[in-house]
Amino acid sequence: MEQDERTERKESRLRALPRLAGVIALVALGLMVIAVGICWLAGWRTASQIGS
Repeated sequence: MEQDERTERKESRLRALPRLAGVIALVALGLMVIAVGICWLAGWRTASQIGS
């Protein structure tokens, strides 16, 4: 009985792992897009100030 519960808990953790990895990947991708956007905007502003 106790062994079944342990096995079930382990299986549910293993099933949750890909979902967690997906969420982490999406968050990392979102942060990267935001960082690239900020750097691009900062560079664009700097370039426009140099040009004027």
